[in-house]
Amino acid sequence: MSSPNILCSTLVASLLGFGSPALADEVYPNQFAAGEKSVTLQPAARWALLQGETSCQLTRRFGDESNLHILAIEQAAPGNSFSLTAAGPAFRYYRSGKPISLGMQGDAPMVEFELPPTGEYAGVGKAVILASVAIADSNSQESYRLSVATSSESETSDERLQVSAKLDPGEADKIERIVFGRRGKAVSFETGKLTQAFAALNACTSEKLSNWGLDPKKHESFTPVKLINERAIGEYLEARYSFSARVRGEQAIFRVRVNVEKDGSVSDCEVDAMTSTDKIDSPACEAMGIATFEPALDTEGMPMRSFYTSTISYRIAG
Repeated sequence: MSSPNILCSTLVASLLGFGSPALADEVYPNQFAAGEKSVTLQPAARWALLQGETSCQLTRRFGDESNLHILAIEQAAPGNSFSLTAAGPAFRYYRSGKPISLGMQGDAPMVEFELPPTGEYAGVGKAVILASVAIADSNSQESYRLSVATSSESETSDERLQVSAKLDPGEADKIERIVFGRRGKAVSFETGKLTQAFAALNACTSEKLSNWGLDPKKHESFTPVKLINERAIGEYLEARYSFSARVRGEQAIFRVRVNVEKDGSVSDCEVDAMTSTDKIDSPACEAMGIATFEPALDTEGMPMRSFYTSTISYRIAG
């Protein structure tokens, strides 16, 4: 995959958290995909797993050579969230900042939100890039199960709950298609059930935990680390948006991953550019040097070595 190029025009650099996107008026993916204006895309190949140095990525081709589309699901670390990229001719009229909707599970309504900056997928065309998509457990108390992080303002809960560092195969079994919506028109990727696809990502990211010197077994049930001084980190990053990038109006998306020790200190930082850039070189690892964390906790409430990941968005405010 070639990293999408993102165009721009006033910077907001921030750590993205899970926002609260508005629900569409109880429109469900299967219902929306069956509409007269829908574009239905059938698979043209099997899922392909790429185990990169900094991420695990599943890609699949849809349509035919005259109408080729790509769907990519990617994780930089284990967890219930992933980045989602959809590209192809059906997205040529999608515009950054305009409302779109996304749906995956047939019994959960479409989620509506403002589209983040779009890009180009080499050889395919216009790309919609969602840096953080999460599917919550259907037994949770949330009013929706699908969450899309697109806001420049992070919302961090004070409550720390035990989670499992993997995608839930039970929730994946409820997915038969991934549906994008714009102005009443659907683009439906007919993925079929994602159970095996999510299992492949879980295996890949679990291996990454071992490579980072962390214990995959302990991460089957744990309380994740908490970044305490998130606002200070965001301000640090924004202040270091380079003058040359600002003049060019360049924006970008990066991922950062660090290990967090039992005492809350940081080690082993990695930064991965999700978009190609000319003038932006993210100082994310420098920023992590001033980060303050509450360490992860094991099932007995004792501090444990773990990790922290986030998406950093240098975004142009219109």
